[in-house]
Amino acid sequence: MKAIQSAYAIAIGGFVAVAACSDQPGVSGEELRAAAFQGEELRAAAFQGNALQVQELLDAGADVNTTGSEGATALMGAALGGHGEIVRLLLDAGADVNAKIADGAASAMVESGGYTEPAARLKRRGPTYVTALGLAMVSGHTEIATLLEQADGGRRDLMEAISVSDAPWVQRLVDAGANVNATGPFGETALMGAALGGHTEIARLLLDAGAEVNAKIDVYTALAMAESDGHAGEFERLRTVGPRYVTALGFARVGNHTAIATLLEQATGRGDVMEAISEKDASRVGRL
Repeated sequence: MKAIQSAYAIAIGGFVAVAACSDQPGVSGEELRAAAFQGEELRAAAFQGNALQVQELLDAGADVNTTGSEGATALMGAALGGHGEIVRLLLDAGADVNAKIADGAASAMVESGGYTEPAARLKRRGPTYVTALGLAMVSGHTEIATLLEQADGGRRDLMEAISVSDAPWVQRLVDAGANVNATGPFGETALMGAALGGHTEIARLLLDAGAEVNAKIDVYTALAMAESDGHAGEFERLRTVGPRYVTALGFARVGNHTAIATLLEQATGRGDVMEAISEKDASRVGRL
C-alpha cells in the first residue's frame, strides 16, 4: 500500500507535502507533518478506491480539502478513479467541488490513472485549470460527473468542457442556458478555445448556439494563451508579424485546423485581410 501511495504521489507531482516548521502559534512542526501525511493517505486512498480507509481518515479528522503541492484533492482522485461511493463520502464531508488543479498537473494525474489518450488530449489543449468534474468527464465516468454537476448546482463551465474535448457535455451546458460568449481567464471565448484545440464538432455546436465569431483578443494575450496550452511553436510567427488582435479564425489558422477555419469563414461570410496577412496565409489573402 505504501509503495503504491508513494508512486501515485510522484506520478501526479505533489501528493506528499511535509511542513518542516510552522508560523502558527501553538502548532508544532510535528503536528503539521502528521496532518500532511494524513492528507497524503486520504488522497491516495480516494484514488485507489479504499472507501473504508477514506471513512476512517475522515472520522479521525483528516482535512477533506487538503492538497498536494500541485493542488490535487482527494475528490479529484476519487473522480478520476471512478469511485462513486468515495465521491459521495467526500462531498458529504464538505469536499470543495470547485477546487482546481493546473492543466499540466492534471494531464500527469490522468496519465498516472492509466488514461493515456485523455492525458494526451489535455496536453494538446489543456485548460488553465481542471476540476474534479473535468477529471470525471475526461476519464469517462459520466455517473460521477453527473453527481458532481448536481453537487455544484449545475455549474456551467464551457471552457472546461471544451478543454477536455467533450461535445456532449458542451451540448448539455448549452441546452441548460450556458453563455456561449462568456470568456476565460485570458479573455478568450469558448469558440476560440474550440478553434485552438481543433474541436470541429464543438465549434459547430457553439456557432449554432450563437457564439460570436468575430470576438477578438489582443495578440499578446493570444500568445500567452497559446504558450500556456503548449502551442508556443505554432504561434511563434505572431511574435514578429502578428496582428493587433486574434479571432477564433486566427487561432484555427495558426493551429492548422483547416476544417474549423473553413467553418468559421463560412460563418462570417467574409474574412479579415489584416489578420490573414499577419498569419502569412497567402491563399486566404487571395480569396479575400
